[in-house]
Amino acid sequence: MSCTSTTPTFLPWAGLEKTAVVNENPADRKAAEKLARLYDDLKEANDVQSDEQRHALNVFLTRLLFCFFAEDTGIFEDGQFSVGLGSHTADDGSDSSDYLRRLFRIMGTPEDQRESLPQHLAAFPFVGESLFGDDLPVPDITREGRSTILERVISIGRPSTRTSSVP
Repeated sequence: MSCTSTTPTFLPWAGLEKTAVVNENPADRKAAEKLARLYDDLKEANDVQSDEQRHALNVFLTRLLFCFFAEDTGIFEDGQFSVGLGSHTADDGSDSSDYLRRLFRIMGTPEDQRESLPQHLAAFPFVGESLFGDDLPVPDITREGRSTILERVISIGRPSTRTSSVP
């Protein structure tokens, strides 16, 4: 089986090619700006310099993006991630890293192998070890970083792409 392709679809992600995006959606541009702002805030607050630190920060952001996607598409309950973070962490962000580190560890652990957990954490499904299996450091999160996360760095059909049947 050949893995060669005449379409260089993933080259920009590998840093091998620069692309220009035309006809940008304003919502996409705003989401990218928020993500960049969060990245800069976390990088500055954590003095990220080494390749290992950058890798851990990139994995953290990927995990956040997955959580937003999962909340918007029904993998998580509506509001489960964002309301949980907003309700169970301090406004100044001081305990947000610990909360997310624990949550990511939970999502990488099958339900039958988990310790006793509070209901709001136990309700998260086992997502898999490919994204949540590594116990990578979670960056310290500032008040501004927490606020940006809660503003929903990206918005996949927010307020919700799902419909509910309320009697």
